[in-house]
Amino acid sequence: MNISQSHNSLSFHPVSYADAARGDLVSRPPAWMMRQVGRYMVTYQKLAQKHSSFRERSETTGLIVEVSLQPLKAFRPIGVIIFSDILTPLPAFGINFDIKDVKGPVIHSPIRSEDGLKVLYPIDFDKLRFVGESLKILRKEVKFDTLFKLSAILKWKK
Repeated sequence: MNISQSHNSLSFHPVSYADAARGDLVSRPPAWMMRQVGRYMVTYQKLAQKHSSFRERSETTGLIVEVSLQPLKAFRPIGVIIFSDILTPLPAFGINFDIKDVKGPVIHSPIRSEDGLKVLYPIDFDKLRFVGESLKILRKEVKFDTLFKLSAILKWKK
């Protein structure tokens, strides 16, 4: 695949997978960078040294935006995936957890029976405000033809 020289703007022209597969010159890679790919980037590693808690990085608006944009700025893929974790909503309805660097997620009080469900409460969207704030900033930072890849994520809170 031939990739033309990248430019400084975060706006892009549409790229199709078919164009790239044919070997046509395309403006950027027709692929998304999953957040795990960013973990291997020097820019992410430096940020992680400064902000050692994964939860801080994934629950702080400015850090979410910064990490989400790192692969876009470096590789210019067709989409941006918000830096987050599948467990992010848990504290919003009563399940506390940590993410340990080597061990991974640790749920403090796992639900092991029907009685365990009684401690849960209806989801408190205020505790997830950072998600919406991050998406609003990303919407401003990234032009529409790239950002529309996030539209499915935007709908969950509506």
